[in-house]
Amino acid sequence: ATLILNPPILAGNVCGVMARESEKTNAAFLFIGYSPSKIIEYRRDGKGRFDSNAIPQDYQVKQLHFRIKVDGKNILSQFTSDPINWQTGSLSNPVSKNGLMMAGMAISSGSLSSKVVAKFGAVSGN
Repeated sequence: ATLILNPPILAGNVCGVMARESEKTNAAFLFIGYSPSKIIEYRRDGKGRFDSNAIPQDYQVKQLHFRIKVDGKNILSQFTSDPINWQTGSLSNPVSKNGLMMAGMAISSGSLSSKVVAKFGAVSGN
């Protein structure tokens, strides 16, 4: 998915893509997205272990690209500021892919009282 950064994402907001095993609240998942000045990754595996990582970078671009890639029996998070040179995230452990996964865009303001808006384009799946 392509996250369009015009207008810019406000401080405290997070926008990106997520894949998860099911709708269960404790399902394994992988998320990669953007919060102003950093790429953020979150994951929870099938045993409930949670991990997160922030890659500090101030992007002076109009869009960022995110994807969840199947790599054998695992799913990996990747990002780029151009659709050619993908960088794999740096979480300590991959999330296992055990069958079908749910995937989609995710946005959060970090607060129930704050509104967040994100604009995505070029969404595809395979």
